[in-house]
Amino acid sequence: MRRKLVKQGYNALTVTLPAEWLRRFSLNAGDEVSIEERKGSLEVTPEKEKTVKKTELDISDLNDTLVWTYTIAAYRKGSDEIVLKLKKEQAALIQKVVDALLGLAIVEMSENSCRIKDITGTTTDEKEFSNILRRIFFLLEGTAESVLEAIRKDDKRALNNAEYQDYNINKFSNFCLRILGKRYFENFDTALTHYIISELENLGDEYARLAIDISSLKANLKKSLSPELINLLEDVNSLTPLFEKIYYKFDNKLVMQLIEKKNVINKKISSLFLKSNSMETVFLFHLSKIVHLIINLAERQIMASI
Repeated sequence: MRRKLVKQGYNALTVTLPAEWLRRFSLNAGDEVSIEERKGSLEVTPEKEKTVKKTELDISDLNDTLVWTYTIAAYRKGSDEIVLKLKKEQAALIQKVVDALLGLAIVEMSENSCRIKDITGTTTDEKEFSNILRRIFFLLEGTAESVLEAIRKDDKRALNNAEYQDYNINKFSNFCLRILGKRYFENFDTALTHYIISELENLGDEYARLAIDISSLKANLKKSLSPELINLLEDVNSLTPLFEKIYYKFDNKLVMQLIEKKNVINKKISSLFLKSNSMETVFLFHLSKIVHLIINLAERQIMASI
C-alpha cells in the first residue's frame, strides 16, 4: 500500500490512513492514535485498540502437560485476562504455571474456575523487548559457563542447578513471545504459517543430517545399528503423520496421544544413551532433535486453536 505525502501549511506533511483500517477500529475525526518510531518505520496504533484481550479456556479434561501448554499459549498470544474452567484438583498446578509467567497473577479462584490477569500492563515497547532479549542471552551464556565449570570440577550438585537456570530462561523467553504476540496479533495466522513451514524444513534437514551421518558407516548398517535403534526410528517416524492430522483437524485427544508417544520415545532414548557407542549416540541425538521439533510444532498449533 502506497500513500503520497501532502504538504500541509508552511513546514508540515500529512498522509491519509486507509479507510478499511479506520473502519476496523471505528476511528473518526478527532480520535487519537499513538505513533511510535521503530528502526526507521512509524507504527500507528489506535488508542481504542487498548482494550482487554480476554481468552477463555476449558482445561478441566486436559492432562497436566496440556494445561501448561494452553495457559502459556494464551499468555504468549498477548491475552490480558485468561479465564479457565477447571477441576478443583487442578488449582495447585495453575498456581505453578502462573508463577512461571512474568506479570500474571491469579485474581479470582473458585472450585471450578480461575481468572488470571496481567497486573503489569505489558507493553510492546521496542526497548523493553530488546532489554529482555539481552537478558536471555546473558542467562544462556551464564548457564553454559556454569555447566562447563561443574563438569571440570565434577560437581553434580552444580549440574542440577542448570534446570533452575533454564526455568528463568523460559520465563523471559515466554515474556518476549508475549510482547511479539501483542505487537503482531493482527498477523498472527500468517506468522504461524511461516513458522510451521520453517520448522517443517528444519525437520527435513534433521532427517537429511541423520542419513548423511549414518551413511558414513563403513560396516553393515544392520550390524552397526541394533534392532532396538531401528525400531525407535520407526516410532519417531510415526510422530509426523500424527502432527499432520493435528494440523489439518485440531483435536486435543490427538495432541495428548502425541505427548504420550513423545514421553515413551524420550524414555527409550535416555535408556539407550547410557549404553550406546559413538555412532549410536549421534543417531540418538538426531532422533531426539526430531522429536523436539515436532513437539514445538504441536505447541504452535495449540496457540492457533485459541
